[in-house]
Amino acid sequence: MQTATRIILIEPRDPRNVGMVARAMANFGFSDLALVAPPAWDAEQARVTARNASGIIDAVRICETLPDAAADTHTLCGFALRDNIPAARQCDLIQLTGHRQAAPDVRFSLIYGPEADDLRHEHLDLCRWVVRIPTHSAYPSFNLAQSVLVTLYELTRGAGELTQQDAAVDARGAELPSAGELDQLDRILSDVMSLSGFTRAGMPPAAARRIHALLRRADLDQSELAALMAMFGKVRTTLGRAAIAETKV
Repeated sequence: MQTATRIILIEPRDPRNVGMVARAMANFGFSDLALVAPPAWDAEQARVTARNASGIIDAVRICETLPDAAADTHTLCGFALRDNIPAARQCDLIQLTGHRQAAPDVRFSLIYGPEADDLRHEHLDLCRWVVRIPTHSAYPSFNLAQSVLVTLYELTRGAGELTQQDAAVDARGAELPSAGELDQLDRILSDVMSLSGFTRAGMPPAAARRIHALLRRADLDQSELAALMAMFGKVRTTLGRAAIAETKV
């Protein structure tokens, strides 16, 4: 499970915080760390707080966008305090542990926002699960390294208790599309919505976001993804030709 889990930090401002995250990861045997658009990355500062986890800092991935950072993983889980997340996408830390332990070979990305901000909708829209760590209501926020530490502790606490039925789920990892492949479907679907007039410039993006989120929540396998891409690709081509013909009239 540890090697199939990537920690992704969105726009971390302080390299020393990244070092503390690396140290928390090393405490529980995790090593795959990616940073998205860090504004002032300094690996030497990160190594100061990473202590004996400098190897994680040496191997860190620096990416421009979340889709780049998570492209080869299957299930994206964003940590946020937002209250307006649809119930079907909400997941607390205990539930996330169940999902993660039931499929230890499926590649997960655990995504954390900037130190002083929550994840934005552009990030949460890509997530299958939006996770909230249970806390006292009077003070719900953690610092970045604490959030990662608590999450990884909970994920590994019962890792030795998988049943044979749980282990059988692991095989799905080979069948699940990656986040990068789902992004391709997103792009085709966005084109279809635009060409059909379902979305137009200046319209609120909420409806389109719900449709993209619906497809991620469906847990498509490779054959289902291929069928949808073929169908929507054909619709996109037909609508595009119709639009060209209309301009010639």
